[in-house]
Amino acid sequence: MFVYLDKSGDLGFNFSTPETSQYFLVTALTCSDRELIERAVRKFFRELPKAELSKHQTESQTVDGNLETRQQLLRLLSELDIKVLAVLLDKRQVLTDIAKEPDLIYVIMVNALMNNIFSTVPPPSKGHVHLITSQQVVDASFNDRLASSVVAHAKVRLGISVKIDFKDKAEQVGLQAAEIASESIFANSERNDPSLMELLGSCLVEVHQVMT
Repeated sequence: MFVYLDKSGDLGFNFSTPETSQYFLVTALTCSDRELIERAVRKFFRELPKAELSKHQTESQTVDGNLETRQQLLRLLSELDIKVLAVLLDKRQVLTDIAKEPDLIYVIMVNALMNNIFSTVPPPSKGHVHLITSQQVVDASFNDRLASSVVAHAKVRLGISVKIDFKDKAEQVGLQAAEIASESIFANSERNDPSLMELLGSCLVEVHQVMT
């Protein structure tokens, strides 16, 4: 089983600046066969006009820059054997003390998302869950702290073995798909625009609001 993890929004709390988001979202795209999603999404990008691809550094940026392309890809994802789950934080409800620890908030949300995934999706009967996420830039040691917390939480609380890899999003089709799904869900909360999220159809299992 593969879990691709992405986030949308930020963990800043200075709401007087327009750059600070009201919400923070962590999204998981799960699948049992990552080759299925990679083949489908790579085929989709290969069929895009070269002129459109050449405007952007990565394929996911191509989707960000073109609403019609984003809509088409979300429809494609809705037809694949995947599940999308997310946890959402309204940052205005965060207690002052924990607001000073964005790393901790992120870890709490990832562990909450893992709980939700495996209350919905049966874990593999043998082997491990392969969690893939992009490199975090909070600080040099954050990847290690995140991995240690998630692995321990999955083993102790869920009885699941988890392997975590931190990858370059530009080289991981699954991460790009998770990013596009995440941004569509985020638009629903942050901008009250459900139009993109609705295109995910039944593969969107749930968006659960968390409290810290």
